[in-house]
Amino acid sequence: MKKAAILFLGFFSLCSSFRTYALPKPEHVYWVILAGGGGTRLWPLSRADKPKQFLNLTDSSLIEQSVERLKSYPHFNETNVFVSTSRDQAAHVYENMDNGLEIKGTIEEPGRRDTGPAILLAVTTIMKQDPDAYIMFLPSDPYIPKENYHAFSDTLKDVMEAVDTEDKLVLLGKKPEYPATGFGYIEYRQLGGESKLKSIARFHEKPNLERASHYLQQDNMLWNMGMFAGKAKVFDELFRKYAPRMYAGVKGYANGTLDYMDAEKKSVDFPIMEPASLDNQLLVLPVDSFSWQDVGNIDVYLGIKNNFLKSFGLPQNPIVSFKRHSNKALSHKSDKMIAFVGVEGLCVVDTDNALLIAKCNEAENVKQVVDRLSEQPKKYAPYL
Repeated sequence: MKKAAILFLGFFSLCSSFRTYALPKPEHVYWVILAGGGGTRLWPLSRADKPKQFLNLTDSSLIEQSVERLKSYPHFNETNVFVSTSRDQAAHVYENMDNGLEIKGTIEEPGRRDTGPAILLAVTTIMKQDPDAYIMFLPSDPYIPKENYHAFSDTLKDVMEAVDTEDKLVLLGKKPEYPATGFGYIEYRQLGGESKLKSIARFHEKPNLERASHYLQQDNMLWNMGMFAGKAKVFDELFRKYAPRMYAGVKGYANGTLDYMDAEKKSVDFPIMEPASLDNQLLVLPVDSFSWQDVGNIDVYLGIKNNFLKSFGLPQNPIVSFKRHSNKALSHKSDKMIAFVGVEGLCVVDTDNALLIAKCNEAENVKQVVDRLSEQPKKYAPYL
């Protein structure tokens, strides 16, 4: 009897170590995956007819992974997953749905007006069917390894618990691991007590290397992950208050009285996030429990892709470097030899009709190639 009591107490102690969450009802939880971008920094792999979110990065595409890592959230099947995309890319989403992508549907922009109108259109669409909705916006860009999905889910629970009790938006911020120049940064202040949440002091645009190195030394700086959540009514009120012109345009489109392409074209950052942070309408949750990479350029893509192929013994291009190293390459022909002589830090991508050779540390500028091609779309249509 005494032994049984000890076992029971041990089991009770183990169970009590697991945290319980006060979460919104799952039927009111909406995940909106932002997948309307052109992915031009991943050219020539990412093209207009198949942008990066639909490319197979590992054994699945970025958009498939965006849905898959949500499945550890409690009662996932009762929640609602939508993909926000442009009308010209919707066919790719439908194709993925036919192949088993588990989403409720799409929220389609007639044309691209940047993230501000896209987010407001999603909020407006969801509020029509559920005024009590809780919405989390998740870009389709990041790569999170499968072994980190449960840790990611725990973070989602922290966020949803916070927005259930706070009439504020909650953002996710990753503790910097190196002096990244391709991300925006969030500077935060400590709140009182033991709360994981922090108030936002200010946002910082993508820095140069010197400034990014300085940010790395500060204890209160985070990478802006572009993930954020809140009650639908809070999103709606912030847009109405801080971006009235955009608000009127998108609402007019939703009511059938205005053309969506006349809505103010701006990102969500400047007209909404920055003034809302000054009015203490935003909170940030620092995270370091899971690995996260923004697949924002060809350098990052090649690093993840080649590591995956190597880890699983899958065919990859044989690469030989003479006197120099740290080169990355990928060809549409997996048996094609690629040799580097006397050069280092190069990213090479070989497709059927385009060859990219770039310095890896200049990968952010690949977009400029697409911009140049877009100036003569008829002439360069096969390459866009």
